Amino acid sequence: MTVDSIPNLTQVEPAEGDAPFARTVVRVLTTGDAIIIGVRADDPDPSRIVSFARQRDAILDNEDHIAIILDTYLDGRSGYVFAVNPNGARYDAHS
Repeated sequence: MTVDSIPNLTQVEPAEGDAPFARTVVRVLTTGDAIIIGVRADDPDPSRIVSFARQRDAILDNEDHIAIILDTYLDGRSGYVFAVNPNGARYDAHS
C-alpha cells in the first residue's frame, strides 16, 4: 500500500506561514474507522532538540513537539488536538 504525502506544509510556530526549516513529511491513511497520521520531521542538528516530558498529557508548549488539530465541526473553534514530543510523550484534548 502506498500513501501520498501532504505537500506545501507551513509552520504555525515559531513563524506562522513559513515553510518548515527542515524536511517534514506527513502522510495520512484512513480506514472505515481510523485515521492514521505519520510524521517524519528531520532536524539538521538533533543535539538542539528540546524534549524532556515523558508522562502522558504533559504540557508540551516549552519543548519540541508536533501537534495535529482536527476541526471536525468545521467551525474553527472546537475539535481535537493530538500532540507528541521526541520522547514519545503524548497529549490529547477536545474542546
